[in-house]
Amino acid sequence: MGRFGDGLGNMSILKWWWITVLPIALLVGLQACGPSAPDSEPLVFDKTYLNHAPEAQYVGKEACRACHAEQYDTYVKSEMGRSWKPAEWMHSAAKWEGIQPVHDPHTNLSYLPFRRGNDLFVKEFRLQGKDTVHQRIEKLSFIVGSGQHTNSHLIEENGYLYQAPVTWYAQDGKWDLPPGFENGQNSRFGRSIELECITCHNAMPTYVPGSDNRFLSIPDGIDCERCHGPGSIHVEAKKEGDQTHLVDGIDYTIVHPGKLPVELQFDICQRCHLQGTAVPVEGKSFLDFRPGMKLSETINTFIPRYRDSLNQFIMASHPDRLRMSDCFLTTQNNPAFPKAMTCITCHNPHLSIELQGPEHYRNVCESCHSLKKDNFCSLNSDLRNAKQNDCAGCHMPRSGSTDIPHVRITDHYIRIPDATGKRLSADEKKAVTDFVKLSCRTQENPDDLLMASGYLAQYEQFSNLPWLLDSAQKHLGRARIKQGEQATLKPTVRLHYLKRDYPSLAALGKKLQPNEIGDAWTAYRIAEGLQSTGDAPKALDWFRKAVSLAPQHLKFNEKLAAALIGSEQVAEGMKILESMVKAYSRDPSILNNRGYGHVLQGNMKLAESDFLEALRLNPDNATAMANLASLYLNTNRSAKAKPLVNSLLAKDPTNPGYLRLKAATEL
Repeated sequence: MGRFGDGLGNMSILKWWWITVLPIALLVGLQACGPSAPDSEPLVFDKTYLNHAPEAQYVGKEACRACHAEQYDTYVKSEMGRSWKPAEWMHSAAKWEGIQPVHDPHTNLSYLPFRRGNDLFVKEFRLQGKDTVHQRIEKLSFIVGSGQHTNSHLIEENGYLYQAPVTWYAQDGKWDLPPGFENGQNSRFGRSIELECITCHNAMPTYVPGSDNRFLSIPDGIDCERCHGPGSIHVEAKKEGDQTHLVDGIDYTIVHPGKLPVELQFDICQRCHLQGTAVPVEGKSFLDFRPGMKLSETINTFIPRYRDSLNQFIMASHPDRLRMSDCFLTTQNNPAFPKAMTCITCHNPHLSIELQGPEHYRNVCESCHSLKKDNFCSLNSDLRNAKQNDCAGCHMPRSGSTDIPHVRITDHYIRIPDATGKRLSADEKKAVTDFVKLSCRTQENPDDLLMASGYLAQYEQFSNLPWLLDSAQKHLGRARIKQGEQATLKPTVRLHYLKRDYPSLAALGKKLQPNEIGDAWTAYRIAEGLQSTGDAPKALDWFRKAVSLAPQHLKFNEKLAAALIGSEQVAEGMKILESMVKAYSRDPSILNNRGYGHVLQGNMKLAESDFLEALRLNPDNATAMANLASLYLNTNRSAKAKPLVNSLLAKDPTNPGYLRLKAATEL
């Protein structure tokens, strides 16, 4: 998913020609009776599953193998079973030799994936003429994706996960930037892989609370328990021969999705196959959903709607598209159809879709649409044969999605195809891409507070259209009247932050006390408002609060350290930065800030080393460039400073700090 996440400022050296600290707070009709239908009818769901209890633990797919070997053996070869792997050549679907580098014209950076034996790497570089003026090589740690559509890649250090800026697109057989990195949004090696990402692309990880993207252990693919729930109670019951948990044919120690009501079946699938804008319920996280629960108990998901939402959709929107289909709608609560249509009508989750060809899906269709009925295909037999009797090929055509390039997917909106072959007019083409509103797909009547949260998340994560914030503000205003100031405080702070309304944030920071806030991001955003309006002492208190709530969040720690150093508490700030560099050594802004601290402590050698390393990691880090130029000037190395200053002025020719540096180089 493309994100416009939070940018966090760097510190710059303070001397008469050196650049002052500039606070930066970015925002930036089918019957379900085909071959894959459930073994038995869904029963009335009136009992809570035992594996919903807090003591139920995830035990991993290997624990299932002893009793369910057949399902295990086929599942691990399926797309979900191959969703996450160590970054090794033997696991990759990509081409690693004889390839052309991927070039990003917006950053003038290029990327070359390559391998050394079984190990996989990516080289980032920049050419100036025929000279390589920047080069950074990273060893890849994990592959995400089965390779049917894509292989994306991650780097890891001490459990901190970040996405690498290269993805293999299998259908086109090419490398390119990952989704969300294109069109000037290339975050290079800086996109953190957070809990939302992991809990859909993999089995349950061991997440470090109080971090943004740190995991102590990471499994190797989506496993059995993602659809059946944690297995510890089920395994123990089977070992002991305990049958007391069987009620009306349902084993309540483990979830059998085929025996759930339709809506709860859908919630299992759309937990990950409806990847719109996900908003966790207050007090819940992406770890809390368990199969058999209502998804809305833990997460609410929003899907963008366009003026033409029939033809415009995101890749992971299969349940939403299916719900639009007459085939689905006709079978719901209809006595004429003893089994309502669900995802598992067509899909056997234990098998790879590569093993279920057109014949399988045609059999499912013909279980309702047969020659004996009036609803059979209207094409004559010659045309059907010419199309190889591929029902899905006509009625569920493959197409691209709005969020993933170079990928063609089956559109799960089942419909009669348009046989006119007409071309879209200019207005019709525009209608396809006109974003109209967000639709909550997990609740029929979401309240204003939830809608406000959805619009804020959509703006921050995917599409920074100003009117999204206007919609959020409108919903928040109504929610404030109904639910009060306290209930709307957290999204109000987020709204001010995204609008860069720092005075309003500062006013809240002066009105409230840090101990009144229990959310790290809220505390951090208030701190940014206070710092941006010049109230450094109060900002420091709120940065401390953010770190106390999220002690292993790298960026919160970085901002606290910078605030401490800016408040002349250099030793304490440097202690934090040292620990951050040990935890994750690839963050250029942390290195830049540590270099600044070394300057204040008089250690120019260590400062220079940190600034150089920051620029090796990110050659466009303007603050590190300016700091290094200032250091060279202050150590009588004007000739070394000049090219740095010229580079800064080429990008920002009217910046007064850079002009002062330029003047200093000419003294």
